Amino acid sequence: MTVTEILEKIKNARKAQGFTQAEMAQKLAITQTQYSNYESGRSEITLRKLLKITEILDLELFASRPFMEDQDFETILKTLGKYR
Repeated sequence: MTVTEILEKIKNARKAQGFTQAEMAQKLAITQTQYSNYESGRSEITLRKLLKITEILDLELFASRPFMEDQDFETILKTLGKYR
C-alpha cells in the first residue's frame, strides 16, 4: 500500500462515515485547511496524526500486512516516519 493509497482509504472512510473535513479537523485540533492538505497529500502528516485519524475512523490501514512483502511494509513505515 502506497502513501497515496493510504490517503485515499482515509478519505473514503471519512466520507463513508459521514464526517466532513471540518469535523475531522476539529477532532484533531487542527484547521480544516490543514486536514484537507493532509488528506490530499499536499502536506506531510505526522505518524501521531495518522494514528489518531485511524482511531477516529476505526480504520486499520495495515490489516493486510501479512499479505504484504516485509520490505514494502518497512518502506511505508519509513516514509510515514519522515512525517513525524
